[in-house]
This record gives sequence, structure tokens and C-alpha cells, in this order.
Amino acid sequence: MELSRELVAVALFVQPHAMEAGFRSDDESLLEALAGAVAEYGVAGLAAELPGFEALPVWDRRAGLAWGLAHRLCLAFWYADALSAPMDAYQVAAGLYASGLAGGGTTHVGTDPAREAQIAGHLAEGISRLGARQVAVFGGELERHFNRHSRTPERELDAAFRAAMPDRRRRRFCYDLAVNYTWARPVPLMVWFNAGGAAIGTTPPPCPHEAAHHAHVLREIHAAQGAAA
Repeated sequence: MELSRELVAVALFVQPHAMEAGFRSDDESLLEALAGAVAEYGVAGLAAELPGFEALPVWDRRAGLAWGLAHRLCLAFWYADALSAPMDAYQVAAGLYASGLAGGGTTHVGTDPAREAQIAGHLAEGISRLGARQVAVFGGELERHFNRHSRTPERELDAAFRAAMPDRRRRRFCYDLAVNYTWARPVPLMVWFNAGGAAIGTTPPPCPHEAAHHAHVLREIHAAQGAAA
């Protein structure tokens, strides 16, 4: 059975216990809640709940969580016989480090399409040089290196990683840029095939609800700034 993202969001919304852990909820628990909602409501019943759900305001926290988790599940099963998720900032940083990206500039991204396209091009270049599996491996080492809760000392990082990415200043620059680039912006999927192996997949469209929420927040900020001027 295939469900649209909208029906998945409704299913999670009517099973509030599934979202108690927020975005820390694991996919297995969400899938169990989804199956429970389908068993209780049926696809037709969930469709009947959809108009009221979609009418909720963009700032409704529980609705926003349901939309976000539904989008995450859809991305996880984007490809048949595989699991996938958007590249995280560490993986993006590994790709950027391996590219011809010049260091030392600003790590600010903003909303400049030319700037976004430039970074996306460098990311694709770095991925092509490393390959998906190495991007994941080096991304894991960067996570160990920059994890503020349990930072791994330089000497304990993988030797292959240190040989491939010896410049500590460039590591930090690429990581800071990756954090800014991946915020509120779609990035390619890291795909792990059930039969083994990995690949970098497509760049999926953004979650419509999250895009609407960000636009709402920006309008509120601009309105507050205008009132204070």
C-alpha cells in the first residue's frame, strides 16, 4: 500500500503518542503508528480527516511536527529496496572539502541563487571525487571531530581521514559553510541499498509545510523590524 505524504502526515497527527519524542522519534515507531492509523481509520477515513488537518495554521506545533515526520518517512523510502536520508552537514562538509572550493571566504549562504548554485556545484564535484561511501565515512569522522558533546582528539581520528583532509582550518570552514547551506535548504539524499552499497541520490523537493513556516517566520521578523523602525 502506498500513501501520499499528506495522508502519512494525517495518520501521524491522529496518533499523537507516536510523536512524543518529536523529531527524535525513530522510523520504526513512526511506521508502527502509521500502520495503526491505517488499521483504525482506513485510507478513506484518513482522507476524510485531511481537509481539517490542512486547514490548521502554519504555526500549529503538532501539525508542523506531523508534516515534518511524514516528509522524513517519504524521503527514507524514496527509492525501492533502499533507505535514504538527506546528507547531513558533516557529509556535505566532506564533499565540499574534496572539491575545488576556495577557502577563507564567508560561510554565509543567504538566499542568493548564484551562491547556492556555486556551493551545489562544488558539492557535486567533491562527491564525484570521493564517492558516496567515502563521503559517508569522512562525514562520520568530521562528526566525531566537531561533536561538541564528545569531541574526538585529532590523534584518534582515522588515519585515512587525516591524510585526505589534513587542513584543520579548511575542515572548519567547510563544516561551517555546510551547516549554513543545509539549513532550510534541500540537499541530495544519501542512499543505502538493502543489497549493499551506497549512492548519492536526487535532491528532493522541500517539505511544503516547512517552507511555508519559514516564510511565515521571516514575515514576522520583517514585520517586527518595521514596527521598531
